[in-house]
Amino acid sequence: MESNNPWRKILTFGLLIFALVRIILFCNRTQQAPAISPVNQSVNNAIQMQQENLQRIRETQYAQAPNALYTPYQELRETEDIVLLQRGIQRLAKDSLFPFDINTSLRLSKETMFLTHPPMPIRFGFKSTDNTVTYVIEYEGEEKGNSWLKQHRDAFKLHKKEASSERTDQLFYQFQQEGTSFNGYGVSTTDQGVTTLMIVESPKLTSAQLQTHFLTFALTNFVKVQKKETAHSVP
Repeated sequence: MESNNPWRKILTFGLLIFALVRIILFCNRTQQAPAISPVNQSVNNAIQMQQENLQRIRETQYAQAPNALYTPYQELRETEDIVLLQRGIQRLAKDSLFPFDINTSLRLSKETMFLTHPPMPIRFGFKSTDNTVTYVIEYEGEEKGNSWLKQHRDAFKLHKKEASSERTDQLFYQFQQEGTSFNGYGVSTTDQGVTTLMIVESPKLTSAQLQTHFLTFALTNFVKVQKKETAHSVP
């Protein structure tokens, strides 16, 4: 029995050393944790701040995108697609359909400059290759379309308003956009407390010419929804 005593002492001593090492390692990890956490938190805060700044920049660009549509079409066409997208404008690569209401889709032609994130109350905004700018605007209330335009167009002048029905007016107007004179034609309709204002504007065409343009566009590009139709698909 006594011949085994040294081995027992060695084994006991080894176990004590092993336990001591474990305790030391655990204490080191506990002491290091507070030093690492603030660094990680600082990095996370920096990343979050950068993301928030980028989001604010994007929102500002999207809010300015409607004004960017008044840039001559050729100038937009010569701008790189990635730059346009950063400004909230997409050059359509093909003829595309977009849901307008439950029964209708809006068809836009290839090369149209389309607002990707139109600010409220704009539902659609786009510039055609013929340099006309079109907006579909919807807002709650029965404020007349000409009143809304007066608030959102510089030097707005209403030349003529024609009542097509009790709820619908045709508007012939003029305004200034960054020093350039634009003519406009619009149709304002109020139904169940919601006003829809559809306008087309141009620096060259007269309001009467824009009326013809609008009617032709509406007859050609507002199409009935077909079964299995999906957004951005070509009929």
